[in-house]
Amino acid sequence: MGNKWVSRIETVTKTIGKLFAWLIVPLVLSLCYEVSARYLLKKPTIWAFDITYMLMSAIFLIAGGYTLAENKHIKIDFLYLKFSTRTKAIIDSLGFIFMFLPVISILAYFSVWKFIESIQVRELSDMTPWHPHMGPFRASMAIGFILLAIQGIAEIMKNMILIFEQPRGEKGE
Repeated sequence: MGNKWVSRIETVTKTIGKLFAWLIVPLVLSLCYEVSARYLLKKPTIWAFDITYMLMSAIFLIAGGYTLAENKHIKIDFLYLKFSTRTKAIIDSLGFIFMFLPVISILAYFSVWKFIESIQVRELSDMTPWHPHMGPFRASMAIGFILLAIQGIAEIMKNMILIFEQPRGEKGE
């Protein structure tokens, strides 16, 4: 039963992560256009900075859940590697339950409310003269933190399966 839920959560996280990875294309194109306009035509754009930080933030935040699902995040594991699979699962579960989920859940909560507020007041960026609407940017933050929280729950579920199904003393990968 648990494996089915983990699989569903990871399918959602990975699919959304792969879709948002395509934002790299408009990010690179806008940066190339800005560099060309600024240095070749001597006419910098008023929108490039906003596009850059909004797209980069969306890619980064939403890639977090994908990275966690793929187990590609950075670990400092010179001691961790020596532990059994079960011990690693216990350590990981404690970290996710007591450190990761509380922080990410708070960030998700506030980012959702910031998104709602942004839509209600029709928030505009005040960082450049372009003044784009902040709603899509705020939405990407909320989606990113929600996906991270959901993927954190999936990680706890995977670890619980390992803890209770892994024979004691067996060394794993």
